[in-house]
Amino acid sequence: MSLGDIQQAILSLITNHINADGVSPSQPEIARAFGFKGVRAVQHHL
Repeated sequence: MSLGDIQQAILSLITNHINADGVSPSQPEIARAFGFKGVRAVQHHL
C-alpha cells in the first residue's frame, strides 16, 4: 500500500519537524501547515 500525495507531504512535515525540534508537530500545527480548517482533516489523512 502506498501513501497518497497529501499523506506523503504530511509524513515529510512530521519527519522534518522531529529532526528540527525533537518532537512531532501537533495536529493543529499540521492543519495550519496544510491550510486545513480543522484537525479532522489531519486525522483523516493520518
